Amino acid sequence: FPIYLDSPLATVYTALYAIYAADEGFRGSMKLVDVITSKEMREEIFLDKKFRVIITSSGMAQGGPIRTYLPKWLQNSQVEFSFPGYMAHETDGWKLTAKEKPEFLEFKMESKKKGANKDNTDSSESSVSTVQLKVNAKINHYTHFSGHADEKDLLRWYTSLPKAPGMKFSIVHGVRKGASRLFRETMQRKGIDVKNVKIPKLKE
Repeated sequence: FPIYLDSPLATVYTALYAIYAADEGFRGSMKLVDVITSKEMREEIFLDKKFRVIITSSGMAQGGPIRTYLPKWLQNSQVEFSFPGYMAHETDGWKLTAKEKPEFLEFKMESKKKGANKDNTDSSESSVSTVQLKVNAKINHYTHFSGHADEKDLLRWYTSLPKAPGMKFSIVHGVRKGASRLFRETMQRKGIDVKNVKIPKLKE
């Protein structure tokens, strides 16, 4: 079955892996991926009913090309969306991968309206509308593929930092009431003075 890649940055890295990866088999596997390079190519894939895998950037389903696929396929029970890694609180990815799969997703769609200025130059206006998408697709969540640093990595990084007197440190990684608080407590157990370590609130 065909495997497609729809992500400008991942496309660059895939090309690099295909040339420089140490493992020859891995280099070869990079060449099995077809890259989606245009809106027209994506539209063709939407119309084709054959089985395929599409790898795209998700940004926790808040940004990236995934925003094109969700309104097209989230309501289709024959489609599976698989999310790797951590999902920040209140993102669309977090809502979709919750223990109880939601019945609907409130999805914000941006549309651009083209027009002309007084001097006949092109101008475009953006507007955002919210649509309710019924979640019929199967949702998978694989937390062990997260690219985020874990507790050990963060502690190693923090302890190796040169500390200026009175330097403040904000933990913005992880769920505020869970992972962030536990990380602060771990720092305290390791003998780190946490009086300047803070877990900020939204907009703080």
